[in-house]
Amino acid sequence: MSMYCYAEEMYKICFKISQVLIVLEEKSLSEFYSAAADGFYNRQHNMTLKQADEQTTPEHLNDLANLISFYTDKEKLACKKLEMEAV
Repeated sequence: MSMYCYAEEMYKICFKISQVLIVLEEKSLSEFYSAAADGFYNRQHNMTLKQADEQTTPEHLNDLANLISFYTDKEKLACKKLEMEAV
């Protein structure tokens, strides 16, 4: 995966996490992930062609996988919370 694609995926997952955390009323953590999403967006759009084409390291991919797992867990909690509120 190129660094450009990595930055794009990190932006998307951080944004999704920030939205799920709003539902869970975890404001400070939501703001953290919102800022992280902004940082990845800016990083992605300010890369040189050489930087954008560089390949990610296994650590980058592990970080992405861990965030996806974190998001999945938080999304399940948010769904449960919304289901409880709807009843």
